[in-house]
Amino acid sequence: MLLVVLLALRLVASGRQESAIVVFSPEFRADYIARAEIMRAAAWSVSKIEGPVYCKQNNLVCRAAGKAFVVDDFKTDQLLATGRASEADLAAMLEERGITVVDKPPLLIASKPRHSPQR
Repeated sequence: MLLVVLLALRLVASGRQESAIVVFSPEFRADYIARAEIMRAAAWSVSKIEGPVYCKQNNLVCRAAGKAFVVDDFKTDQLLATGRASEADLAAMLEERGITVVDKPPLLIASKPRHSPQR
């Protein structure tokens, strides 16, 4: 019982209230559901692109779309940071390898699917 009380006090005293918001805020839950639907729709849209795809802003969209991991963000960021490659160099390399770059997946949504993508 003491453990439960301590955990409850920690939850109330914490500056991070996401777990409490999930329980007590219907608006938060509705927003979460809406954003999850946008992600699902973006993944559906990306899944329709032929060949390898690199989701520059959100790798989870490519993963949800069933696309293979084709670009290492850390490596490309380090190449840019150290000056060993420019944005143009990376763009040329991706084009040479036939990798489609998607900057903002939600913008690709032609029509929002009502259900999960069928494969």
